[in-house]
Amino acid sequence: GSLRTRADHLYQSLDEAHRDTMRKIMLRMVSLEGGEIASRRVLIDELVYRDGTENQQVGEVLRLLVDARLVVRGTDSAGRGYAEPAHDALVKAWGTLWQWVKDLGEDNILLGSKLNAAANDYLLNSRDVKYLWDNDPRLEVLKRILNQPRHWYNEKELEFVEKSVRRKRDRTWRLRAIVAAVMAALTALTIWAVIERDHAIREANIAKSNLLAIKSGEMLDKDNTEALRLAGAAYHTAEDYPPPAALQILSDAFHSQAQHTFYAARLAHEQQVYTAVFSADGQQILTASADGSARLWDRRGSLLRIMPSRDHARVRRAGFIDAQRIYSVSETDILLWDRQQAAALPDTLKHPAPVAPGAVVLLPENKLLTGASNRAFIWNISESTQPPDTLLLPANISAAILLPDERILTTAGSSVLRWNWRALSTPPDTLAHDRQVSAAAALPDGRVLTAADTAVYLWDAEGQRLLATLPHRSRVQRISVFPDGRFLTIPRDSTAVIWDGDSTALDTLRHRAEVVSAAISADGRQILCGLYDGGVMLWNDRGVKIDSLRHHAEVNAVQFSPREPALILSAAEDSTARLWDLSGKLQQQVARHRLGITRASYSPDGTQILTAGMDSTVALWSA
Repeated sequence: GSLRTRADHLYQSLDEAHRDTMRKIMLRMVSLEGGEIASRRVLIDELVYRDGTENQQVGEVLRLLVDARLVVRGTDSAGRGYAEPAHDALVKAWGTLWQWVKDLGEDNILLGSKLNAAANDYLLNSRDVKYLWDNDPRLEVLKRILNQPRHWYNEKELEFVEKSVRRKRDRTWRLRAIVAAVMAALTALTIWAVIERDHAIREANIAKSNLLAIKSGEMLDKDNTEALRLAGAAYHTAEDYPPPAALQILSDAFHSQAQHTFYAARLAHEQQVYTAVFSADGQQILTASADGSARLWDRRGSLLRIMPSRDHARVRRAGFIDAQRIYSVSETDILLWDRQQAAALPDTLKHPAPVAPGAVVLLPENKLLTGASNRAFIWNISESTQPPDTLLLPANISAAILLPDERILTTAGSSVLRWNWRALSTPPDTLAHDRQVSAAAALPDGRVLTAADTAVYLWDAEGQRLLATLPHRSRVQRISVFPDGRFLTIPRDSTAVIWDGDSTALDTLRHRAEVVSAAISADGRQILCGLYDGGVMLWNDRGVKIDSLRHHAEVNAVQFSPREPALILSAAEDSTARLWDLSGKLQQQVARHRLGITRASYSPDGTQILTAGMDSTVALWSA
């Protein structure tokens, strides 16, 4: 309470200009992990702005924050000055900061973090233009933000965006010049064709048909749908006298199309999509969006039902409970919907604070676990009007998982609790940490793995005994478990480490960029790593690299297909999703959105693919 009081008192004592500076400083000290706010260390050179007056205000406000014991300053091992919140409670419990984050939007917080990393890479690589975002769809979003009067980007970020915009503009002018030259040539060709009448028209159509056929052939390994369209155009352009090349390419395109992915439907929302999942039987699709709705579709992409949230609040998550019911999560409400009765009103599970999207777990016996603030709730879904059983936690809950023995593992700040949801009076096992927990997982034998800062901890299956501490060189952000009990840890230093069940490091997978997505094959023999720089690395489970695949921007999702022949699905912020075989050969460019793709997944039987993009749409593809 005293931190919040000091922060509010300091903010209210400032004039409008210094308040705006304090807002910018504090927003940079926020990161989003699993949908939850966490504190972040900010280098002092990140607080250098283009306006000299603004820089003076930064110095003044930083001094006031340090004097008020809200922020601490120091120097890291590389000799760089930094500032960070004096305590995690400041960013987790100060209501004014929460409102700033809500006003700015979580998407813009994440975009700002990626922009800062990209600007640093650009400067560290001597301003090499290949690091610019001139071909990145996020550049248009940034241009709109920079036109707003109170944007929060610093000097180096502004330079990065301006250089990216200028390079894109130069490329556009060059392209226009080329197009103008091509148009001039086509005009001359048209005049010549008129003079030569029928003979010239025939020759021109044959030439155009061949050109379309060549383009179709070039697209076969990239986008079969486009290849089919071009091949059809090649045939119809010279339908009365089709050249052999056009007929051959058309035949190849149709043959390839019959074997590969084909676009099925586009499932539209009005704002960002947070959830896109198939039902267990693969017959229905559920989506959830910031536009305030969850939507139910059949497997052909036809809209069955719109399920609005209360007060148009964002629907952060939705899921299938069983063959009869659906849940949707928005702010302080969880709504339970009947899948079969479209006219039925939903039951409402009210919470005293916003529901943590990562802390919604289906339990046996028709029960549902939810988390909000520092409490976990156990609801009886069949009797939703009954008050839930409640467990008080030491901090705000961020995530929960169901363990193999059907106990619950919850992450709350720097504590992980393991408890029996059937016996809430039994004290939980407390797995205490000295830093905020960023990841947790369970091994098949019931032992638990947790990650906090640069270490992973292995705990026994019963009680609170720490079995091993596994150090890393940087913050660990993800843990994945093999079917045989080995596990994979992913820190932020561009590596992934394979461990055996006895906590011995077996192999380190080294990459050229940070790993942002990963998957383990069903048999545990292969590993996929999606990288920040657009790479996709395929490894075997002995740490041997099989192949290196490529996108042009951050790879947000990777997955192995659930059916034979085995394929690799990857989706990236270059707005494409791609299918590869296990030798690394591109089989198909599955999807193209207008903006980056944030998630992609197979249907349970592997016959369909869902891709969700930043363009507020979900695309459905046959596989």
